[in-house]
Amino acid sequence: MKENWEEFVTSKKNDPLTQESLEDALAVLTLSEAPTLTAAGGQGLLYKVEIGHAQYFIKIPYYSRHKSIEVARHNILKEAIVLERLNENGDYEYVPKLLCYSRRGNYLIREYIPGAILNDCIKHASYDERKKLLEQEYVMAQSLFKTFHDHKEGSMVIRDFKPANIISGDDGGLVIIDFGSVKREDELNSHKPQNMNRFLGTGKYLHWPLEQMVDNGIDADRRVDYFAFGVMAFYTLFIESPFDNKEQDYDKAAAKYRTQYHMAGERLDSLCKSDPEIDKWKDIIMSALETDIDKRKFL
Repeated sequence: MKENWEEFVTSKKNDPLTQESLEDALAVLTLSEAPTLTAAGGQGLLYKVEIGHAQYFIKIPYYSRHKSIEVARHNILKEAIVLERLNENGDYEYVPKLLCYSRRGNYLIREYIPGAILNDCIKHASYDERKKLLEQEYVMAQSLFKTFHDHKEGSMVIRDFKPANIISGDDGGLVIIDFGSVKREDELNSHKPQNMNRFLGTGKYLHWPLEQMVDNGIDADRRVDYFAFGVMAFYTLFIESPFDNKEQDYDKAAAKYRTQYHMAGERLDSLCKSDPEIDKWKDIIMSALETDIDKRKFL
């Protein structure tokens, strides 16, 4: 399997992975009986490995059209350090356990969480099942926001809190698995785009508020995570995002956000009429979805 894996990596065109950059990861993978490629993203290749009788995930850097190998290494190292900080208190209910990582950013190894991506679970769940998932998401958000935002080494913001980055475990629990976008809160406003030429999100799942998308004179803070929770909660109920914006002009985008915010409230009002149990969620979701950062809260 090692030879097959090396052949796969070295056959990638324009991929400057060298033996030097892979030596640590290869050493670990040779201990594995069956390294299996499970995902490839902007920051690395993710393998499921079996070492002894235990299963783990190993993430290694790789070059893409958009990122150099140095950037990929840096991101993996950053993600490992974030996970290490989160593991300090020994509470692994909502985050995976980090086993080890390369200080050169050549790999990180974390526990394997058996389950399914939350996004897929939402899409295939019944309405009643989605309401139960919403309860779990809210409890998880309460815990994660406290862990990230009040960390003793400085507040951290998740920035990419969405169903595609969460595992619904076989044990029934939820675990967030991607920490590549985490930033210290005091670093959020560096390198913000100067215009609206780019939106972050997964397809139409638009989970970033305007103050995080563009340098509009408004400082972003931990409330970008509140907004992301609001989008996830709304998506869990309706299987669609409350926001869908392609405007590149900031003023037009802001106006569209405000219109869609009110439309989201109307949809929740309508749902409340047919299901009174949603009453308790309306204020929570709408407070989190506030387009005006000064009014946005996590209740």
